[in-house]
Amino acid sequence: MPTPVVSLIAPAARPKLWPDFYENVRKSKTLFEIIFVGPYKPKFRLPENFIFKQSGVKPIQCQEAASRLARGEYLLSTGDDIRYSEGAVDKLYEAICKENNDLAIASLFYYKRTKVEVLKDQRLVPDDPNSPGMPRGAMFKKSTWHALGGLDSNFVASHGETDLTLRIFEK
Repeated sequence: MPTPVVSLIAPAARPKLWPDFYENVRKSKTLFEIIFVGPYKPKFRLPENFIFKQSGVKPIQCQEAASRLARGEYLLSTGDDIRYSEGAVDKLYEAICKENNDLAIASLFYYKRTKVEVLKDQRLVPDDPNSPGMPRGAMFKKSTWHALGGLDSNFVASHGETDLTLRIFEK
């Protein structure tokens, strides 16, 4: 299997959704792999570039474990229930490469066709409606992810990306 450029990493608990997830991204021109870590083993054969490791730890720890197994230069933080628009992986990869900056973050918010309403819990400052949204479904350079210490295991199920993004903003 050729070395992937992008590794889609996720805590995963819904194996029945994985065939649709794979079908949704398989047409990407950018070489990719999918690494899911979670409690439930699939009852079907996964494609060669789709890796599953069984683990019963917290979702953030599953995602961090997936990042450590990743071979791609970039990590696309995702979930096993996400549905990407056509070409989203390629667009995110192109966007992050254009920045030519190891601290760049490419977020899926930029590629939705409809206006995105940033929910209160997705804002940098939750009670400020003008506060920028924090990346969800974001692509990071893997070396930066790991240089910053990866995801903080004190977060249980979410906001690990928010914390990582804030650490990038501090740089």
